[in-house]
Amino acid sequence: MAEAEADIKQFLYAWLGTKKYGQPEYNIRPTGPKHKQRFLCELRVAGMDYMGAGNSTSKKDAQANAARDFCNYLVRTGEMKQ
Repeated sequence: MAEAEADIKQFLYAWLGTKKYGQPEYNIRPTGPKHKQRFLCELRVAGMDYMGAGNSTSKKDAQANAARDFCNYLVRTGEMKQ
């Protein structure tokens, strides 16, 4: 799974670069009680109104989920091919 996580983040980074958008900015913050810690990740790109969101028990997974959410948005709006 770690390989797929890195792939979606790298894919989004590369796609944004080819379209001349800014770099993705990840904002991670902890949520939930200490004994069941979760992380909420927000992904923003300069020049785009959408904010991708992801959460998970690890920061890395939360980032991958946010990148996946952002890619799904781009597909829904027709910016990116499925």
